[in-house]
Parts: sequence; structure tokens; C-alpha cells
Amino acid sequence: MSTNAFIAVGYDGSPDARAALSWVAEVATLRKEAIVVTIVVDGKDNPRGVGWPESWWADIEDSARDILGDFPRVEYRLARVAGNKVEMLSEAARDASMLVVGSHGHSVVGQVFIGSVSQAVARHAASPVVVVREPQTPYAGRIVVGSDAGEPSTRALEFACTMAEVTGDKVAVIRAWQPATVPQDRYGYAPLTTGSLEVHQARLEVTVEQLAAAHPTVAIQGDVVETSPARALVDASASASLVVVGSHGRNAVAEVMLGSVSHAVLHRAHCPVAVVE
Repeated sequence: MSTNAFIAVGYDGSPDARAALSWVAEVATLRKEAIVVTIVVDGKDNPRGVGWPESWWADIEDSARDILGDFPRVEYRLARVAGNKVEMLSEAARDASMLVVGSHGHSVVGQVFIGSVSQAVARHAASPVVVVREPQTPYAGRIVVGSDAGEPSTRALEFACTMAEVTGDKVAVIRAWQPATVPQDRYGYAPLTTGSLEVHQARLEVTVEQLAAAHPTVAIQGDVVETSPARALVDASASASLVVVGSHGRNAVAEVMLGSVSHAVLHRAHCPVAVVE
């Protein structure tokens, strides 16, 4: 990794933000990247327009320093900015290798739920967005990534393999298949795949071969799963250290397309989730 590269992380001192910062510090150590910790002062959080005292923000900054103090090899910078959370975090990640946020971060008054900030930055940030949550299987040693015929899937596959090169994890490439159109699954999303099982197996074999050639140090396996894409990835995430999905850009269609698979995975995955545009 380039020594000029950095990882952006949104931080507010909440337990989930602390978990996200610890995750970032471990990854930054492996990738040899710096960290930019962004603390957003959003006027909407102030009760009746009364600003929080300087001591409040100083405590948040000190808590970030405490966490990063356990990672002496990582260079970092704290940045306090004022404005809308989604806009400020997206701006902070403009030139970053990724933007990392907690799954249920807290604003200065009350909880900021996944649907408001974490999912919004996943739609709008120009860089990959990682939403950190406690994995169901710690130290699983496996990165799960969805594969289909789209360009976002190609970028997601590359992100997963690049991460695995530094973490030493295996990569499990999941391709969902169903024999015919069926009613919506339990996550509320209809299947997005068609064609025969043999066709999907053949396409997946080609994908795995290409990835193995491009990333010879990474152990890569493929699996065609007879279910919807959302359910396949959510189920596989139970035994993964990271699940990676592709999004469909930041245009008007993104609101709908993110909802088809990425939305379900963001809400229901059992480990950190990376959304790659």
C-alpha cells in the first residue's frame, strides 16, 4: 500500500464508533496506511440550538487517542468538522481508500440508526464504505463476496481479494442461483438471477480462475448457492470476518439498486460489511 494512502473513519465516541476505530487501526497497520479520524459537529444534534461545550469534544478526541495509542505504528490525524454528517463524512473520504463507520453510531443526543447515517454514506461516498459490527464468528479468517455479471461485482471482488492479500483471509465467492422466479424471500427481495445451474457454475469457475491469476497469494473458493443473493450473503456472513457487496453508483437509480441486495446485507449481516461502488 502507498504510504500516502489513508483510511477515513467517522468517530463520535460511541461504543460502535470505538469498535470501528479499533477495526480501522488493525487494518491500517496491515495495509500500511494512515488514518483520518473525522468528528462531525452537526447542529441538528444540539438540544434547542445550544452547542455542546468544548470539554465534550475534547473527551471524544481523547477517547480516539486512547484507542490509537495501542497501535503505535499507525499514523493518524484527528479532524473536527461542522456540518451535515453524511456530507462531511463523504467529503472526508473523497481521496481515501475507504470510509469506515460503526453500525449503530450515536449522535451527541440519541442514537443515529443504520438507516440514517451508515446507509446514507454507503450510497453517497465515492470510496468503499465499511460498516463495522461485531462478527458472529470472531477470527473467521474468511472474506465473503457476492458475484454476478455486473461491474459493481467486479470491483467488489477486487476489493475483497486486495483485503485478503494483507489480512491472510481466504476469499469465498458466492453466486446466488434460483431455477425460476419465485415470490419475495424472507428479506423482502425477489431473486435477481436466472439461467441454469450449470451456466452459473461455469461462470463462477471462470471468475475464480481470473481472481486466482490476479491474486496468487490468496486462497479463493467459489460456491453457487440456491437462494436469493441477499439471503446467500447474509447466511454466509455468519462465518465471515467481512462480507463485500457491490453497489450501483450514486445516481437516482442507486436508491433502488442499493436496496435490492446491499440494503439487506447492511441490515442483517453478522459481520462487518463493505459496500463497493
